[in-house]
Amino acid sequence: MAASDQLNSPPLDDWRLPAWALARMGAALAEDTPFQARVVCTDDEGARTVEVGGSSARLREAEGGDPRVAALFDPALLIRDFATVSARHGSSIGRPCVVLDVVPHPAWADPESPWCPPGATSARLAVDTATGFVLEAATTRAGATISRGRVEHLAGPAPGPEGGGRFGIREGCPSGPNEAGDGAWALARMAATLLEPLDATARVTVHSEALGRVADDPEPVPAPGERRWTVTAERLGDGERTVTMGDDPDPHESRFVIARLAEMLTPARIVSHLRRVTVPPGSDGTTVTATVRPMRAFPMSCWAPDEDVECRFTVDPATGVLIDAVARLGDRELAHYGITSLSRR
Repeated sequence: MAASDQLNSPPLDDWRLPAWALARMGAALAEDTPFQARVVCTDDEGARTVEVGGSSARLREAEGGDPRVAALFDPALLIRDFATVSARHGSSIGRPCVVLDVVPHPAWADPESPWCPPGATSARLAVDTATGFVLEAATTRAGATISRGRVEHLAGPAPGPEGGGRFGIREGCPSGPNEAGDGAWALARMAATLLEPLDATARVTVHSEALGRVADDPEPVPAPGERRWTVTAERLGDGERTVTMGDDPDPHESRFVIARLAEMLTPARIVSHLRRVTVPPGSDGTTVTATVRPMRAFPMSCWAPDEDVECRFTVDPATGVLIDAVARLGDRELAHYGITSLSRR
C-alpha cells in the first residue's frame, strides 16, 4: 500500500505541525508515487510552464531539467536547508496542505538549493498531505519574492477523508515503525528530529573511524541548543572523550568525529543526502540502508560524504537519535559508531 494511503492526518494543533510536515517530506524519499503534473515557475526571467510526471522515484534518479521543478516532487532534498520552521493548515489546488514558513540555515543551506538557498530571507512551502510533494513554493530576499513555483494540476494519489494511517503522531513525530518495509517510517522519524527538543546522555563506541582520533586535544564543539547531549565517545586503544554538545557544528571547521556525533543526534541533517533507501531483510523497520545522492557535496554530510558511499542507520523510536550508524566504501568501513547507552534527562 502506498504511503499516501497510510499517512495519518496532520495534527490539529499547530505546535505539532512543523515536525509532522518534515516527517511527511522525509517519508516521501522512500516512496515511488506515480503522478502527472503541470508546474508554472516564475523568476526574474519570466514564467514558464513545465509538464512533469512518471513516478517520484524515477524523477529522483533523473539528471538535468529544472531543479526548481524537481525539488517540488522530491521534498526530502530541501530538509537540510532549513533553520527555523513554522506551520499552519492550508490548501492548494483543492488539496489539504501544511504551509511552512522557513528561514534557510545560514551555513547548512545548500548554495545550489532551488528554494532555500542561504542568501534567502524566507521561503514558503505548501506540503501536500497525501504525497509530501510541495505544491507551492516562493523564495524571498530583502522583502521581495525572487522565485515562485506552483503546481497547477496534479494527477496522482488523492488524500483520503482522514489522511490514512502510516505512522502515529506523538508530540509531532512518528511514534512507531510501520509494517510496509520500505523505510518511510525511519526516514520520517529522522526528519522530525530537526524540530524536536531533546536533552540526553549517551555513550558511543567507535567501532571504526577512518579520519581523526577520538581523544584529540579539545576543540570547539557545537553549542547545546534545543537538541543537546552529553556524549562519551570511546574507541579501543584510542582513549575516550566526553563533551556536552549540540547539533549545529561549523560545516567547514569541525572534525569528522564531532560532526558525526552531531548528525547522530539530529539525523534530519542526513536525510537530504540519501537516495535508493531500502530496509534490510529481518529489520523491524527501524533500520534502513541507502546510497548517496550525486552532487550533494555542500554542505557535506559526514555520514553520506559522496555518492560512492553506502550507509546503514538504525533509529531509536523514542528520540530519533541514530543508535547505530555505518558508512561503507566498497568493502571498507569509513566509520561505524554504535550507542551502548542512551537516556533522556
